[in-house]
Amino acid sequence: MKNSAKLGKFVVTFPNSTEFHQLKREIFSQHHYYLDKDFESPTIIDAGAHIGLSTLYFKQAWPTAKVIAIEPNPDTVIYLQENINTNQLTDITIEPVALSTQTGRISLYIDPTEDHWNSTASLHSKGWANTQPGKPISVPSVPLREFLQKPIDLLKMDIEGVEQDVLLATGSTIRQVKHMFVEFHGRSDNHLLPIVEFLTQHQFEVSVWQNGHQTDPVKVRGLAIIEGHQKNC
Repeated sequence: MKNSAKLGKFVVTFPNSTEFHQLKREIFSQHHYYLDKDFESPTIIDAGAHIGLSTLYFKQAWPTAKVIAIEPNPDTVIYLQENINTNQLTDITIEPVALSTQTGRISLYIDPTEDHWNSTASLHSKGWANTQPGKPISVPSVPLREFLQKPIDLLKMDIEGVEQDVLLATGSTIRQVKHMFVEFHGRSDNHLLPIVEFLTQHQFEVSVWQNGHQTDPVKVRGLAIIEGHQKNC
């Protein structure tokens, strides 16, 4: 069922009210992706764009930003496109692909229930935490490095438990990114320390946040946010 709500100057359409209010709190109230930079017209990658709340947040901060909104779930892309159109936003390109380590097709597991909890769609069959049902659909996959052929002012990434593989596969192209916020989902096959080491090797200053507090990466379990900034930026 479609729902709509005002969000500042925006109007947002969404399928799941509980999910919407949770994401609104994280993005617009807790400012998970706040960056104190006076950009003119930044180029931003919003990977795991979902229905577009983070894209709206970035366009609120920098109205002339150029946003590449990456979202693999075709059901969610419908809402993403509607929210862009309704709010008459420009300079946003939707890329309906999953980030993986290679170009091709891959199974994305989406919520098969009537709840339409689509922000947890994952390349893992039971979600990143192995706790939810999933229906596989085939979607195109592209490595992140394909989007890093030019300078990127900000990378936001929330890709539900494949951060390690996707980031490490970028190699030296990750240096095209000046600033990043990566939602980390701890799993037995997705580890924080290799990501921190990789980013540090590529000249990023890295901090890790959990429950609103900066923390030692060694102590992190579960969800965290990796914040990275190129040292010369």
